[in-house]
Amino acid sequence: KEPSPQESVRERGLLFAVVIENLPEARPQSGLSSADFVIETLSESGITRFLAFFDDHQDVSKIGPVRSARPYFIDWALGFGSILVHSGVSKEAESKIEEFPSRIFDLNEFFNETYFWRDTLRPAPHNLFTSSAFLEEWATSREIEGSAELGWRLKRNESMATSTVTEIEVDFSSPAYFVAYKYNPSKNSYDRFIANKPDLDASQNIQISPKNVVVLFTNSAVIDPQLLTINLTTLGSGRAVIFRDGQVISGRWKKDASTSALRLLEADDSLIALNVGLTWFAVIDQNGVVTWE
Repeated sequence: KEPSPQESVRERGLLFAVVIENLPEARPQSGLSSADFVIETLSESGITRFLAFFDDHQDVSKIGPVRSARPYFIDWALGFGSILVHSGVSKEAESKIEEFPSRIFDLNEFFNETYFWRDTLRPAPHNLFTSSAFLEEWATSREIEGSAELGWRLKRNESMATSTVTEIEVDFSSPAYFVAYKYNPSKNSYDRFIANKPDLDASQNIQISPKNVVVLFTNSAVIDPQLLTINLTTLGSGRAVIFRDGQVISGRWKKDASTSALRLLEADDSLIALNVGLTWFAVIDQNGVVTWE
């Protein structure tokens, strides 16, 4: 059922936050077009990674490739009340998980192999997958009940009479991770490209085309000079640019604590409305660039 346009914060049952790899060897990934929303950001050495959120009403047969978690992923997953799904963690992420032993549900493949599988047609380590059925089975076995809260309003998916923004470009670091979105007025969505090629969902062999594209501006700092892993500022507030219905909206993001949901706010602090359907977040640091026309 489509929610009311007046609905302010969408509450759900369980949300699963799955860490998904984005190295060129991992493409095309599976399941991303079926996610509720996806956060794309840097992980190390200019490489980007996804945190894809799926609710417990979805039936997604293949999700991945699943990879290791970073500390800022824990902040986002924790704030949305979701189950974190990953394969291993950085030492900083492990410390973050240990800070909230009673608040975060942690599904790590290292200790739960039966809920994942390896696709033998792909080389390791780019071949680890799970499914919504496996995720729900794990949650049921532990009697986990969730009530996820999202920090934005929802509105009906209705395009404007005219569009003012037809193309968005997000430069995270290098050409291999360069992303573009082209507005598709017939679908009122944004066809996604990566490294100048259509970004496909291998499960359905379709181009990923979110209904909303949200760019969040923050800062990063290198925390391991050898591995070049980074940490991102996830708490506080910062600039946000929202692309929806062929239009651009200026706003800001706000997250008060690790346990608080990420919120998208208008100038008067009211929640920004997003279209029902896939939302794609691009979180860029001080070196990232976003342009549109």
